Amino acid sequence: MATGKRRPNREGSIWQRQDGRWTGASYVLTTSGVFKRAYVYGLTRDEVHGKLVRLQDESARGIPRPDRAWKVGEYLDYWLTEVAKPVVRVTTYAKYETMVRLYLLTRAMREELVPRNVARLATLPAAPSRDRRPWSPGEAGQFLQAARRNPLYAAFVFLLIYGLRRGEVLGLSWNDIDHDQGVIYVRRQIVRVGGQLHLGPVKTSAGVRELPLLGIARDALIQHESHQILGNRPNEWSRERLIFTTAGGRPVEPRNLARSFHRLVQRAGVRPIRLHDLRHTTASLLKRLAVDPKDAMVILGHSNIAVTLGIYTHGDEDSRRGALTRLDQLLTQARRTAANGQPNTAAAVTSAVTKANPENSGGS
Repeated sequence: MATGKRRPNREGSIWQRQDGRWTGASYVLTTSGVFKRAYVYGLTRDEVHGKLVRLQDESARGIPRPDRAWKVGEYLDYWLTEVAKPVVRVTTYAKYETMVRLYLLTRAMREELVPRNVARLATLPAAPSRDRRPWSPGEAGQFLQAARRNPLYAAFVFLLIYGLRRGEVLGLSWNDIDHDQGVIYVRRQIVRVGGQLHLGPVKTSAGVRELPLLGIARDALIQHESHQILGNRPNEWSRERLIFTTAGGRPVEPRNLARSFHRLVQRAGVRPIRLHDLRHTTASLLKRLAVDPKDAMVILGHSNIAVTLGIYTHGDEDSRRGALTRLDQLLTQARRTAANGQPNTAAAVTSAVTKANPENSGGS
């Protein structure tokens, strides 16, 4: 009896179902690394044949197909516990739990569980920018004077003089202070995650930095240490030797630091700003002192110079007023020169304005 030629292994097959539709099947590579049978469907044999050829071609090029049909909830649990949790910090993991859909779709696309991340195709409206004007030197000094008797006075000094983040200042240990070398080591931060306070590494590698122990900071630490020794009680946090603690020797809650700050702002009678805006105040004061942006970047622990430049180029009301005043003087002098019939050269006009404003001769 004559027999038909045997179909090569994994070549695939096509047949017509009783309802008239066509079905194709072939063994293809899956994400688990093994070959499993996959099916395609169509209204005609040619349509199914085309789909089957594409399916086999992708498999031949090493592009796997998912070996199971994932539901969003199932993949969410898998991604959080198996992909994210083993490699990220506690704070990052907590953020992922609230933002997981964005990360979930991207990872699913990478594992060929979905063809594309449709969330990336969405056009979102631009976030409204907020103009948060930092304190002037006078406002900063007024606040520090009002805070001198506060138990967290030294923390506010560190926030203003070094531009530390609140978690960084609360994560400082006495082991991070080298009085002999006059150095402060910023390495850890206090954060609240899952209802508990955690002491972990700073936000980025750029946040790990060495800063000089300045006079105002040294004096504040000496004053703070004398009070802490009298009120501290041994507990499970004692071995960390944190500088800023509660009366019971535990870490200061970051939100409580912000609450203390706002109470002191009201008492000092200065313009209200956020606690985080103290970092912007530090940056603006560094700019006022003509500190190089690269040095300011290191001091503030920015991981990207663009962040520092964004603050530097933002400017302030005084600098804008000064720049426009000099422009007004320049144009006024040019008009007067023209009215007197004198040569109206740029050098002559600029020289006249500079002589009238010698303090601004260095430019804006």
